[in-house]
Amino acid sequence: MTGPVLGALVALLLGYGGIAATAQRARRMAVLTRAQSDLQNMAHALPLVVFRYQQPAQGLGQFTFVGQGLNTLLGIDPQHLTDDPGQPWRLARLATMKPPTEAVEFPVMLGATRRWIRCDSTPTRHADDSITYNGYWLDITERKAI
Repeated sequence: MTGPVLGALVALLLGYGGIAATAQRARRMAVLTRAQSDLQNMAHALPLVVFRYQQPAQGLGQFTFVGQGLNTLLGIDPQHLTDDPGQPWRLARLATMKPPTEAVEFPVMLGATRRWIRCDSTPTRHADDSITYNGYWLDITERKAI
């Protein structure tokens, strides 16, 4: 008689443990989702356009995040970056098709309007030799006019 009761008690405790673990995971996912949303909202609210560019050890790099305003700032549709991730680096007349790791300033013509853009990024090298660049584009036209 003790065996079945002990077995039922163990099953009950394992069930409660499973329910508690599932609830804890759901809470953590909600916190993570909220933090990601807050970070994206903050990135979109900045007076510049932030980006994350992933360069694998071999092959072409790609943008994994681009803040809002890219089309207004550089005249590039964000979807176009998927097909041609090197376009911003060609606009900046960079020798390599990677984000600059020191600030560069370059002009961009948007219709009849000439804007000056500043771009900079910070690279992080990973164990697999890929590099993540976190950077920004900023309109500095007013500063250049002075």
